[in-house]
Order: sequence, then C-alpha cells, then structure tokens
Amino acid sequence: MVTSEMSYAIIENQLCSPKKREIVELMTEYIPGARVFSTISTQDLASKMKEIKSYDPDIILSVGGDGTAHNVLNQMFQEGLEKKIFGLVPAGSGNDFSMYGLGMSVPSTKSKKAIFRSIDDYIYPDTKQVDVGLFKAEYERIVLNSVGFGYTAEIAFNSQNYYHFGRLRYLAAGLASFMNGLGNYASRLEEVKINGNDKDMPDKNLITLVMNSKASGGGLMFNPIGSVCDGVFSFITLKEVGKGELAKLLWQVIKKKQFYKDRNVMYNGDVRKVSVASDALRLVELDGEILPATKRFSVEVLPAKVRMITKKSEKHSQDRLTFA
Repeated sequence: MVTSEMSYAIIENQLCSPKKREIVELMTEYIPGARVFSTISTQDLASKMKEIKSYDPDIILSVGGDGTAHNVLNQMFQEGLEKKIFGLVPAGSGNDFSMYGLGMSVPSTKSKKAIFRSIDDYIYPDTKQVDVGLFKAEYERIVLNSVGFGYTAEIAFNSQNYYHFGRLRYLAAGLASFMNGLGNYASRLEEVKINGNDKDMPDKNLITLVMNSKASGGGLMFNPIGSVCDGVFSFITLKEVGKGELAKLLWQVIKKKQFYKDRNVMYNGDVRKVSVASDALRLVELDGEILPATKRFSVEVLPAKVRMITKKSEKHSQDRLTFA
C-alpha cells in the first residue's frame, strides 16, 4: 500500500473491458482512500459528479477513452471542479489525447504486476498546465483534444456502428463512408475568422479540424507537431477531393507523414480563436461526442487552464513502487 496525502476520485466507464477494470481494482488497493464512481451514461456521470464535489478529492481520474475524458472534464467545469488535478487512464477505444498529448501509455493487462507498473504514473504524479478550448455553436462545450466538422464528424458518427472493431472502428467507419461517396460531406466555408481576421477559402471544404494534440480518430496524426501546452490550437482544412486523392492523403496520415504539406490542404496554422460559417448543415464531433448539425461554430483556446497528470520523467520513475 502507498501512503499518499492526496485523495482520489476514480471515474470508471463501465463499458471498459473486464481486464481494463482490473486497473481500477488495483488502484483502490494501493491508493488509500481512493473512491470509485462507476458510470454508464452522461446523465449518470452528472449525478456522480455532484457526489464527487461533496467528496472534494485532490485528483480526479478518468478511466476510459477520449469520449469519457471529454464528458468528465465538461462535468468538472459544470460543477466548478476544473482546478482539481485531472488524470486520464487510457482504457477506451480512442485514447488520442492521453497518448499523443500527455505521453501516457495504454495500461498493460498481461498480469497484476504489469497493471501495477502501469498505475505508477498516477501515484505522486508529474503534472503540467494544459490548454483546452471553448466550443460555441447553439450549445457550448469544453474541448480537450479536437473538433471535427464535415467528413471526420460523419466518420465518428458512423463508428458507433462498428464498436465491435475496438480501436479499428474509426478506420472501418472511414472506409464505409469513403465507399458511399464524398459529395454529401463537402460544404463551402462562407466565412472564416482566424484570430479576428477574415480568411478567404473559395474552394469547397471536405474536412475541417481544430486540434490540440497530435492525433485524433484513433491515432491518425493530422497534427504531428501539435502541443497541448503552447497556448494555441491548430486549424486544418482540406478542400473537396476525389477518392483517389483522399486515399493518398489518408495513407500519409496513417504512415505519420507530414500530410499538412499536401497541395489539397487549404489551411494549416496555429489559432487562438477561430470561427467558421458554412453554407450547409454538417455534424460536429468533439472528442468523440457527436453534436447536432450546425452551420456556425467557434473555438477559443483557454491557455494552461487545466492541471493534468503526464508521463513520469525518468528521474521521477527511478523511485518506483515495489510490487509485493
């Protein structure tokens, strides 16, 4: 058992596999006073967050994927808990922010000893102040990792039909959407403002992304030079292309090449605030949450807003716990 002055609230997504839930069991065993709050829906999480507010922990851990983390963070803001230390245990089908933003590893479940080693990062943790974003349309959300508008949002929506594919569900949904044709996902960005300045984009747009970390959609490196603590997000737009061009571009993303230099990328740059008005209603995807179709939205960066647990430094890791 570890003696720690910090108290923990561990939020567990009950849709995680039984193996992943072993991580939670060991955390409660080795972290004195850690309390587990199991959730099955956004509504259930809202109720549990009120209990967590009464408990008043030092650290809130989200066990699941990007979608779970997104929901937890938004509820933390709702309840005035955004100043608590926030940690992500990547145990979902999409773990882009925790892995490519914070450097965390998917916990090994090969043995109890391996699981124990995996939770070491969360005990006396290293932390840093991380940027998040404020998304506004007909509704508001806090953005942790990425906003997708158009084609990528449709893929995220369709991925719900491929949940049994696990981490490959985004790829499966992307292939299905690809085969169905691309014309239904394109739109013209009639108005774009970047940091308050107008930006003309005459070509029809297929993909619009606003990104914090390096990857989205299950490890797709749309933003390989991204950082979650530099005070800016990346705004990326891709013009309407044919299937051949899109296949070539997505292959570059899968191979982690610098796709943003592709000639079909209309814009790729850092933004503190960006607002978009489209000529057509399109779905929006925020960190895995599918939001109603809209024509207008904006994203504003909230720099260094949340203190988050990161991968332990090598020096810190030398003082590791001994598994008995």
